[in-house]
Amino acid sequence: MVTHMVMDEFLLHATTFGLGIYVIATRVLKIIPQQVKDPIIRKKFQNMAILGLGFFGFGYIVWLIDEFACRYLTSARHAVGLPFAFLLELHGWWHVFTAIGGYSAVAVIDIVTTGEVTEDPTDTFAWPVPFAASLMSGSSEPVKKG
Repeated sequence: MVTHMVMDEFLLHATTFGLGIYVIATRVLKIIPQQVKDPIIRKKFQNMAILGLGFFGFGYIVWLIDEFACRYLTSARHAVGLPFAFLLELHGWWHVFTAIGGYSAVAVIDIVTTGEVTEDPTDTFAWPVPFAASLMSGSSEPVKKG
């Protein structure tokens, strides 16, 4: 981060950021099988972690596109105009997608590392994680307790 700000070196910043996310994601996926014994719940946790990584990865790609195509996106936003110009604010979308991905990773690790997981905590997550997890599992409704 300091290198990016002092040297204005985007490529180094983007590369180390992406590498950091990769390292964290692979570690999360290794911790889940160690802590979650039930194969069904383990698969749900792995799906949620992969979902979070997908959101984060998509946000990262959007961020890179925004950095390299900023001039063109600005022109396109002016051409499109309000109210739809916000759809081309890719830096803003980067924040949205990385926030969802970051939340997913922190929530999964928080639950997995607090002890042995014996029940499905999918419904305790904030939106959109339960909805997306239900789509990944093939059901149309999020899992409800009770």
